[in-house]
Amino acid sequence: MQNGYVERFNRTYREDILDAYLFESIKEVRTLSEEWIQDYNHYHPDGSLHGYSPVSYRHAVESGKLAARNYPAEFTTCHSSFNNNTNDQVNILTSNILNPQKSSSDLS
Repeated sequence: MQNGYVERFNRTYREDILDAYLFESIKEVRTLSEEWIQDYNHYHPDGSLHGYSPVSYRHAVESGKLAARNYPAEFTTCHSSFNNNTNDQVNILTSNILNPQKSSSDLS
């Protein structure tokens, strides 16, 4: 298993579109795929949204029926555990990659 999100998408798309139809042209595949993407992204119930579709979840939050979920930041660019010395070393390594003519003595 390399990427759960991609593998889940591939399985769902294969079951809902590729295994469900016999296609006569690539245009037909594209048309059905576009319709499926719109349905899946906007109207398909999602377990992480308490069984709501994204559209109905947004309406429930906006109307006050449901409290919005606060998600933690998924990606961070810098951790507070880095100290200045570590940041300086990263900056020197980065500059050495970008400007290889500098000597390796700059790393110490």
